[in-house]
Amino acid sequence: EGAARLGDRVYWIGSHGANKDGKPRPGRRRLFATTLAVADGKVAITPVGVPYGRLVRDLARAPSLRGFRLEDAAKKSPHEEGALNIEGLCATPQGALLIGFRSPIPGGKALVVPLENPADVVAGAEANLGEPVLLPLDGLGVRSIEFSEPRKKYLVLAGPAGDAGNFHLYSWDGPPSVKAERCDK
Repeated sequence: EGAARLGDRVYWIGSHGANKDGKPRPGRRRLFATTLAVADGKVAITPVGVPYGRLVRDLARAPSLRGFRLEDAAKKSPHEEGALNIEGLCATPQGALLIGFRSPIPGGKALVVPLENPADVVAGAEANLGEPVLLPLDGLGVRSIEFSEPRKKYLVLAGPAGDAGNFHLYSWDGPPSVKAERCDK
């Protein structure tokens, strides 16, 4: 669902959502890393560390996230309101990753959770999750998030939790700010 580059590594994340019956889909519950290298015009992709499959557990255990009931959200069909669905992943200038949630959208605001130790996580350590940010994106969730180096801002593509509805582009200063400005008016 999302990918982000930090140095010579690219981190990849699955949706972490359940199947249509609300059952866990382990293949969707992965965070992993690769390196990319180009030699003689050929691209080589090499896995780094081990795929991490305990992010849902870590999200459920994080004291700052308990109120979002993400463990319960992970048991819902992706078509149910409030189901867990990750779509955004972005590197920060500080070397962390931001995880953007398509759903749930608590209180009509998009959920973004910092992952402070991505290199340690793909080496097998537990995820160190930072303070969540709730972005006012007009009731939409995160569909993609990218850092714009020239602007020193994040660009957030926001869309509905479901399959129908409008998409909009927002700019955001990043954590800890909770103010996002729509830029596609």
